[in-house]
Amino acid sequence: MIQLMNNEVYILKKLAQDSGDVCLLSALEGHMGKVWIDCNKTPQLGFIVVADFCYILGKCKGREDEQSISNLLEYAKGKLIKIEDPKWVQVIQSYSPERFKRFNRYSTKREATRFDIDLLGVYIRRVEENFEIKRIDAQMFEKILVNPFMADLCCFFSSIEDYMTNGFGYIIEHENEIVAGASSYSFCEGMIDITIGCVTEYRGKGLAKAVASKVILESLEKKIYPVWDAVDQRSIALANRLGYEYDQEYEVYMI
Repeated sequence: MIQLMNNEVYILKKLAQDSGDVCLLSALEGHMGKVWIDCNKTPQLGFIVVADFCYILGKCKGREDEQSISNLLEYAKGKLIKIEDPKWVQVIQSYSPERFKRFNRYSTKREATRFDIDLLGVYIRRVEENFEIKRIDAQMFEKILVNPFMADLCCFFSSIEDYMTNGFGYIIEHENEIVAGASSYSFCEGMIDITIGCVTEYRGKGLAKAVASKVILESLEKKIYPVWDAVDQRSIALANRLGYEYDQEYEVYMI
C-alpha cells in the first residue's frame, strides 16, 4: 500500500464519491488524517485513518487484498473501523481475535429544515440565566487540549490557526473548569461533524443542549450542515430534542 501526500488524496475520491461521512471526506479533501491506496493509477483499495476513525474502502477480492490491509491495521488500533465490504470483518478479527470488538452507532437524517431556530434559542437563553457560554478562542483552545475529557473538541485540528480558520465551538466554564462543550470535530466542504461533552455532575441542566444549539445555529448561518452521528441512545435522544431525526443503526469495529 502507498501512503499519499495531502495534495494526492484526490486519487481516492472515486471510491468514496457517494459518502456523506465528514471525517472520511475531510481526509479525502486533504484536511485531516492519513491515506493509503493499493496503486496510483486506478486504486481499488483505500485505507484512511482520521481522528478516532479508520476506513477501509473497496472490496476484498482475495488473499493479496487481505494481506495489504492487515499490514496497515496497526494504525487502526483503538480506532472505530468503518467498512464497506463485510468480508473485511473477518480480516480485522483475524488480525487480533482477543482484542476485536463490535459496536453499534446511530446516524441521523440530513434535513436542515427540521431545526426549530426559536427552540434552539430558548435552550441557549435558559442556560445563560446561570452560566456564561463562551466561544472557543485561541486561549481556550490551549486549555481544552490539556483537558482529557474535552480534548476531542479541538485536538484533531493541526494547529490553533487551523481550528480558527476551519473550526468553531462553544464551552461553558464553572469555577474555572470546563463543564460542557460542543465543537466541530472534523470538517469538509459544506459540512462539519459535531462533538459534544458534558461533565457527569452537570448533566440534566441543559448545558449540552445549549452549547450544541450554539454550534447548530452558527453552522446554519455559515450554510454548513452540522452532522450528528451518535455513539449511544442518550446521544440520539439529545439529537432528537435539537431537531435531528434518527436514521439508522450501523456497526463499527475496533482492535
